[in-house]
Amino acid sequence: MRRGLREASRCVHYCSRDDRTRVIQSSSKRSAAQIHLKANREKGTLSLPQHPSIMASLTIPLTLCAITSVWLLKRLLQRSAAVAQTLKDVGSCPGRGRLLYNPFGGLSLAIDRFSPFKWRFHDYHAAFDLYAHFQSTVLSSFVIWNGEQYYWLSDADAIKTVCNSRNIFEKDLPVYEKFLNFWGSNIISTEGNEWKMHRGVARSAFNEANNALVWSETTRISSQWMSNLKKEVEVDLLEDLRLITMQVIQGAGFGRRPTWAEASSKQADGDRMPFEEALATAGSNLIPRSITPSWLIDIAEKAGIKKLTVIRTSFDDIKFHMLDLVQLARSWLAGDDKDKALDAALLRNLVQGNNDEAESNRLDDGQLLSNAFIFLVAGHETTAHSLSFMVAFLAIYPEVQRKVREEVLSLTGGDPTVQLSYKEHMSKLVYTLAVFYETGRLCTVAPRLGRRVLSDTTLTSRRFEIASDGSAERVQEFDVSLKRGSQVIVDLTAVHRNPIHWGRDVNEFKPERFIDTDTYHWPRNAFLAFSTGHRSCIGQKFSTTESLCLVANLVRQFDILPPPDLRDKSFSEQKGITDWKTWLTSTPSNARVTFKPRF
Repeated sequence: MRRGLREASRCVHYCSRDDRTRVIQSSSKRSAAQIHLKANREKGTLSLPQHPSIMASLTIPLTLCAITSVWLLKRLLQRSAAVAQTLKDVGSCPGRGRLLYNPFGGLSLAIDRFSPFKWRFHDYHAAFDLYAHFQSTVLSSFVIWNGEQYYWLSDADAIKTVCNSRNIFEKDLPVYEKFLNFWGSNIISTEGNEWKMHRGVARSAFNEANNALVWSETTRISSQWMSNLKKEVEVDLLEDLRLITMQVIQGAGFGRRPTWAEASSKQADGDRMPFEEALATAGSNLIPRSITPSWLIDIAEKAGIKKLTVIRTSFDDIKFHMLDLVQLARSWLAGDDKDKALDAALLRNLVQGNNDEAESNRLDDGQLLSNAFIFLVAGHETTAHSLSFMVAFLAIYPEVQRKVREEVLSLTGGDPTVQLSYKEHMSKLVYTLAVFYETGRLCTVAPRLGRRVLSDTTLTSRRFEIASDGSAERVQEFDVSLKRGSQVIVDLTAVHRNPIHWGRDVNEFKPERFIDTDTYHWPRNAFLAFSTGHRSCIGQKFSTTESLCLVANLVRQFDILPPPDLRDKSFSEQKGITDWKTWLTSTPSNARVTFKPRF
């Protein structure tokens, strides 16, 4: 018994001693840690305890930070190398302009409308000034963050090479696809064999019978419009001419023949926008529609934000109207509809041409709609802009207006009531056509075209100096090397102001420059208002016929004057009615005139 108690006591003694040892050791460690912490505080430093879990939690963000830093450094080095290579590639080509973004995309069109960069490559209003500054007809530039190369062309010969070399230069298709392929591909947004398929179908739609229909529809609508102008009145040209050209494209293009009063009233078709409103709204929203994602419009519809929902509504409604017109054309071809208004209509020709093609070359319904939409928008919007500029120029150049009137009256023996005809009179409006062309030269509706370089090549450029009288002198040719993957910008506004092609008076409105004489032939290659080469505008004759017919009838009935508030102002101030801004095309921003009846 006593022996057992002694053993138990001994165990307790040893356990207490071990516990005391652990307590002493723990106390010593705490004291050492406190002494270490105190010393670090006195030195101004603080080290974290080396605890495994804490170190693990710190390693993850440090690792991510290190990886991100390496990635950013790698990207920076890549971009720097790309820019360095670009500077090497452009070589001695003048310019070397720094760009912030693609100068041919929707961003450029949207931003430059509000904030043009004067003396920058983005500036649509710079015309030939930048080329004169660098003394070269071809200029180089690059996007500063990725080194993408862009070459700007104001040289007619270089542009001709670009537009006719299909295997080396290709349209910048992604830009056009984003803007125009809402229901399918079309004649503008395609290249190669697919473009040939669209062109083959569309070519049959534009013919002499259709041109004659354009003339008669323009005469009908413009007569109704002018009959409402019974006294001297100020007119917003863009507003009225948009409505006129829209009605002409409806009649000559699609067989719809509303009167001026009906079109002006804008009566809704049930719950849908009327045709004219849907077309105008969709046309003006091409850029917003192409850059606005569908999910954002979905949210806007739920939130009741009309500014975004109207974009989708206008495209849905114009599609509805076009499907109706396509069905009408198909009924006509099947013999179900005897309406002779469709005899030469563009859409009827388009549908028939599509039916006549081999099945492998036919357009599907989406492509047919897409082409119809292009013809609708381009067929009225660009013509309305050109006509607005043309009539504005007639207002501030009374001598030019007088010559146009004399030419027109000479065709009818001086009688302003005799109706003009396409077959008899169109080809004789020589001076009026020159005025139309000169308007297109100074106010180019489509200011730029883009092409992508498919293989290494060279273009011939010119160095020059501008003399004191504005003419180009000491002109010398030199070659510019273009690398595969770079892009060229066909600068139509600049080539139309190039004194090498047009002489020292390039900034003057002078229709005579488009009339050939025994000693002078105007430079066809340097006039690009309707583009050039195999991709030239298929609707050129449509627009020209409509414009000449309307102006010829207008000048017989009215004197065209500057608006009252500018009547006594200087010429430079009056010239403001030809100002324009950039959107999808060059759009008149102040086209106001006064019509004064002549009798």
